[in-house]
Amino acid sequence: TWDWLAARHGLPAGAKGLPRDQFRGPADLFPRLDRDGDGVVTPSDLDWSDKNTFVQQAALVTRCFRRVDADGD
Repeated sequence: TWDWLAARHGLPAGAKGLPRDQFRGPADLFPRLDRDGDGVVTPSDLDWSDKNTFVQQAALVTRCFRRVDADGD
């Protein structure tokens, strides 16, 4: 969760993001956590609920591609 990650990195309460230069984990993990690729891990990057804008956009794109590729190839 965002709260766990923020605490693990010593971020102050209410921090809005974790920049790459403050990330203490493996370098190859940061891009996986930074889902929108803006160079900062934010609470939104870790939110996979249906209310998240990224999740909604991905679902819309998936529906569009399914219509275009009706035979699934």
